[in-house]
Amino acid sequence: MRKPPNPAAFRWMAVCLAPALLAIIAGGGWFYDFQHKQQLSRVEANLTAIARLKADQITRWRAERTGDAAMLMDRRSLVRDIADYFTAPAEAIVGEIKRRFTDLQASYHYANILLVDPDGRVQVSLNGHDVIDHNGFVGALATALFDRRPVFTELHTEKDGSSPHISVVAPLYANDQPLGAIILISNARAFLFPLIQSWPVPSRSAETLLVRRDGDHVLFLNDLRHQPNSGLKLRIPLSRADLPAVMAVTGYTGVTRAKDYRNADVVAVTLPVPGSPWFIVSKMDEAEAFAEWHFRSALILALILVGSGIITVLGAAFWLRERKKQYQLLFQSETDRRMEAERYRTTLRSIGDAVIVTDAAGRVTLLNPVAESLTGWKEPEAKGQRVEDVFRIANEETGAIVESPVARVLREGRVVGLANHTILIARDGARRPIADSGAPVRDDAGDIISVVLVFRDQTEEQAAQKALRDSEQKYRRLYESMTDAFVAVDLAGRVQEYNPAFQSMVGYTDRELHELTYQDLTPEKWHSLETAVVEDQILKRGYSDVYEKEYRRVDGTVFPVELRTFLIRDEAASPIGMWAIVRDITGRKQAEAALLEKTGLLQSITDNIFDMVSIADVQGQLRFINAAHRQTLGYEPDALIGTDVMSLVHPDDRDLVATAMTDGFLSQSRHRMVEYRCKRADGGYVWVETVGDVLRDLDGNPKDLLFSSRDISVRKQAEAEKERLSAQLMQAQKMESVGRLAGGVAHDFNNMLNVILGHAELALDQVGPDDPLREDLTEIFDAARRSAEITKQLLAFARRQIIVPRTVYLNDTVEKMLKMLRRLIGEDIDLAWKPGSGLWPVYADAAQIDQILANLCLNARDAIDGTGRITIETQNTALDEAYCAGHAEFVSGEYVVLSVSDDGRGMDKVTMDNLFEPFFTTKNVNEGTGLGLATVYGIVRQNNGFINVYSEPGHGATFRIYLPRHAGTPDETEARDTTVLPAGNGETVLVVEDEAAVLKLTQKTLTGLGYTVLKALSPQAALKLVDSHSNPIDLLITDVVMPGMNGRALSEKLKARYPTLRVLFMSGYTANVIAHRGILDEGVHFIQKPFNRVDLARKVREALLE
Repeated sequence: MRKPPNPAAFRWMAVCLAPALLAIIAGGGWFYDFQHKQQLSRVEANLTAIARLKADQITRWRAERTGDAAMLMDRRSLVRDIADYFTAPAEAIVGEIKRRFTDLQASYHYANILLVDPDGRVQVSLNGHDVIDHNGFVGALATALFDRRPVFTELHTEKDGSSPHISVVAPLYANDQPLGAIILISNARAFLFPLIQSWPVPSRSAETLLVRRDGDHVLFLNDLRHQPNSGLKLRIPLSRADLPAVMAVTGYTGVTRAKDYRNADVVAVTLPVPGSPWFIVSKMDEAEAFAEWHFRSALILALILVGSGIITVLGAAFWLRERKKQYQLLFQSETDRRMEAERYRTTLRSIGDAVIVTDAAGRVTLLNPVAESLTGWKEPEAKGQRVEDVFRIANEETGAIVESPVARVLREGRVVGLANHTILIARDGARRPIADSGAPVRDDAGDIISVVLVFRDQTEEQAAQKALRDSEQKYRRLYESMTDAFVAVDLAGRVQEYNPAFQSMVGYTDRELHELTYQDLTPEKWHSLETAVVEDQILKRGYSDVYEKEYRRVDGTVFPVELRTFLIRDEAASPIGMWAIVRDITGRKQAEAALLEKTGLLQSITDNIFDMVSIADVQGQLRFINAAHRQTLGYEPDALIGTDVMSLVHPDDRDLVATAMTDGFLSQSRHRMVEYRCKRADGGYVWVETVGDVLRDLDGNPKDLLFSSRDISVRKQAEAEKERLSAQLMQAQKMESVGRLAGGVAHDFNNMLNVILGHAELALDQVGPDDPLREDLTEIFDAARRSAEITKQLLAFARRQIIVPRTVYLNDTVEKMLKMLRRLIGEDIDLAWKPGSGLWPVYADAAQIDQILANLCLNARDAIDGTGRITIETQNTALDEAYCAGHAEFVSGEYVVLSVSDDGRGMDKVTMDNLFEPFFTTKNVNEGTGLGLATVYGIVRQNNGFINVYSEPGHGATFRIYLPRHAGTPDETEARDTTVLPAGNGETVLVVEDEAAVLKLTQKTLTGLGYTVLKALSPQAALKLVDSHSNPIDLLITDVVMPGMNGRALSEKLKARYPTLRVLFMSGYTANVIAHRGILDEGVHFIQKPFNRVDLARKVREALLE
C-alpha cells in the first residue's frame, strides 16, 4: 500500500523555494555584472587588435619602402649609369635612368621618383615635377648621405597644396664618394591613408588616427572620418590631456575611455608605431561599442523577473498537488488490498504444478485447475472434503495406501515430501506417478492455519529417464565394439574407464589399468608435450587438437598413436576428468618413413640441378623449393614455404604470369614459357624464364603446380645493352643522315641566299629612305636573313657549323648576354643569375654559348603563362663512373655546368622523348621552327659536352649543360670598330666560285670596295687564268666545295706558285675540307655563306693583313 502524504513536505517546500528565489535574484545580478565586464573586455580586445594590426601594417609598409631604397643603392648598373650622367650628362643616359625609374614606379606605384645631387638639386624627375618644396627634405638628405642608409622624410604637403606624401631618400655612392640620392615619393592618400582608414567590420563611428607630436601640439596626419581633408591640418594643443591623441604622443599606451576631437565619448586604444615618430589611435563611440550590451542588460533583467515568477507559480502548484494526493492515496489503499487478494488467487491457479490448500482441520479450501485435472475433482465439489478423499495416494510397488502429507504437516509442523514410487489415484481410478511436498501456513502467533500441498505428474519424466537408460546401454555397446580405442581419466590422470580396443592395444588387465595413469602409459620424453596440451588447450577451451605421441605396452614395447582429448565436466560445469579417442598409427608411420626416403632422394636430385624447381598448391602457396631456388633468390631454406607465388612476381608482370597459370589449369598441355621478374630477398628483382606443369590427381583434377625456372638476368642485360647500342647506332645514323641533308641544303641554299642578300643590300644602298621600293627590298633582305638562320641552326644541330673555339669563362659570357636576355623574355618574367665561384674555363665558341642561352631562355619564356621566373646558374662538378653508367652518352671527368631553369608548365614524357628531334615543336603554327633545342643539342655535342633535362607537368623544367673543363687560360679578344667599312687599296683578288650568280655578286662587291678582281667559275679555270696573268695575286677567295677540285687543293697549288698568297675560304658547308667536326683548322680564314658586304670587307682585310 502507498504511504499517505507527509505534512512536513509543505514546510520543506517553503524552505527550498525561498532560497531558490533569492539565488535567481543574486545570480541574475552577478550575471549582469559579469556580462558587462565581458562586453567591455571584448570592445577593448577588438580595438587593441585593430590598433596592433594597423601599427604592424604601417611598420611593414615603411620597411618595404626602405627595402626598395636599399635595393636601388645596391644596383651597380644603375649607380654606374648615374655616375656617368653626373660626369657627362647625355640624353641616352637620362632615358635609361628614366626607364629604370618607370619600371620601379609601375611595380611599386610611386607617385614620382627623383634623382638629386648632393646639394639637393633635382637632376631627373620622372613626372617632370622637379621642385622639392618642404623643409624636412634637406635634413633627410643630409642624414641619408651621412649614415649611408635610406631615410624617410616627414609626411608633408608641398606649398602648392598637393596631396600629402612621404618620401624615402636612397643615398648613392661611387668610389666611396657621394653621388647624390634617389627620392621615392609615395602619395599618402593612395596607399598609407587607405591602409589606416580601413576598418575590418562595418561601423558607424570607428576610425583609426595616425598622429605625431609637433612641438606643443599633436598633429593629425591622416584624413579624419568626421572631418574630411583634415590630414596634416588639424592640430590640438597638448594641454587637452583628456584626448586619446594627446595621451598617445605623451607616452600613454593602452585602453582609455575619454573624449575625442569631436568632444564625443569614445573607447580608444593608443600604440606607438615602431621605428617611427608616429602613434596609432583606434577608437569607437561608446554608444556604438556598448549598444549590444544595452539590449542584453534589458534581456537579463527580464529573465530575472520571469525566473522569480516561475518559482512563485511552482510553489503554489506544489501545494495544490500535495492536497490532491492525500485523497487519492486513501482511495488507492483500499483498491490495493482487494487486488492483492485476487493476485494471490490468480497466482495459485496459473502455476504449472498442482496446488491443494486445506484449513487447519485438513479440509480442502482451494484446488487450482492442474489439481482438478490430476485428481478428477472440481473445486466446488472438493471444498469442505477431507483431503484424504480428494488426494488419494498409494505405493507404486505394493499398492498400499500411503498417509496424506497434509496429516504429517499438521502433526510434525514442518515441510514434508513424498517417498519415491508414489502414485496418485484419481477419482476415476486413473493412476499417475507423482512427486509432491506439503508446507504449513502460520499466522502472526505461529499457529498453523492452513496447509499448501504442491505436486506434479511424473509420467513423462519417468519415460524420459527410461529412454536415457536405454540410450546409455546402446552407446556402451557401441563404444565397446568400436575399433578406435577409448579411455577416460580423472583430473589426476588415473584411468577410470576404457573400451576393449584400448585394453587390447596396451595389453594390461582390468586391475592393472585401474592402478595406472596416462603418464604411466606414456614414455617420459612425451610428458612435457602432453602437459602443454592439457594446460594450453584442453583446460582452456575444452578439447585438444589432434596430436601424436607414443604409448608403452605391458611387454615394454613402444608404439606411435594419434589422439584427440576432450574435457569432462559435472552438472555445475566444473572439470572432473578427460576422455580421448586413441588410434594406433604404426602402419601409417612405416608408410611415411618409406615415403620420406623417396622424398629425400627427390630432394637430393632437385638440389643438385642448376634450374630453380618449386611446387605450389592450387591456391598458389609454395610447398617446396630446391637449393638453386633458394640460392638464386637469397632466401633462408624455409622462408618461402607457404608464400603466395604471385607475391614474388613483379607487379608489372603479374597479369602475364596469372594468365599462364590459368591456361595450365584449363588445358592438359604444359604451360607456355613465361619470362618475368622474380623478387629477391634483398628487395631486388631477377629475370627468370619459367615453364610450368599441373600435377593432377587420379580423377584428373588439378592438385599442385610444378615450376621449373632459369635465371636469365645476364641474357636480359645483354639484350638491354644490345637494344641500347642499337638505339645509339640508329641515332648516330639519323644524325649522320640529317648532317648530310643539312650539308647539301646548306651548300646550295646558302649560295642562293648569298645572292639574294647581296643584291638586296646593294639595291638598298641605291634607293633613298622615302623610295617606295625600299620597304619591299627590306622585306626581301629580312626574309633571306631569317632563312640563313634556319640553315645555320640545321648545321648546328648536325654539328657541322663552323666554329672558332677559345678558352672562355662561362660567367663572363653569361654576364655579357644578360641585358639582351632580359629584353628577349620581357618585363613580366624575372631573370635570376647565380654565378658559381671559382669556375673552371671551357674551350668553346662564345657565339655558340650565346646561341644556347638565347634558345633555352626563349623556350623557358614560352613555357611560362603570365609572370614567372627563369634562373641561370653555373657551377663546377665531377662525374664518376657510377653516375655515367646510368646516363647514356655521359663520360666521367670534370665539367662546368650551365643550368637554365623555369617555373613554367613543364613537360610530359612524350615531349621529353622527342625534345631534341629537329622540327619537333609543341608551339602553334608560325610560332617556332622546332630547331631551337635541336640546335642546343648539336652545339653541346659538338663541344664534347652533354645535356640533362628534368621536368614534370606543372613543375617547370631544368636544362643542365655539361662542358668539359679546359686547362688553358682565357684568350684576349680585341674590340673592333664596327662602324668603319674596310676598303681596298687596289690589291688583286682572285675569286673562284662555281655558282655564277655568287661569283658575279662577289666581284661587284669587291670592285666597289676598291679591289682589282679576277674571277673564275672552276678551279681549272682559275689555274689557266693564273698562268695567263703576269702580275702577282694578293688574295685568293675560293669556294670550299667545287666539282673536280676543292678549295683547299686549289689553294695549295696556287701557294706553290705564290708563297705569299693569302687565302680566304667561303662556303655554306665545308664538308670537313678546312674544318674537322666543325672546328676550323688553325690559321685558316673563312667566311660563312650567306654573307653581307660588311662581313666580306672585314674578312678580306683580316686575311690581307695577316
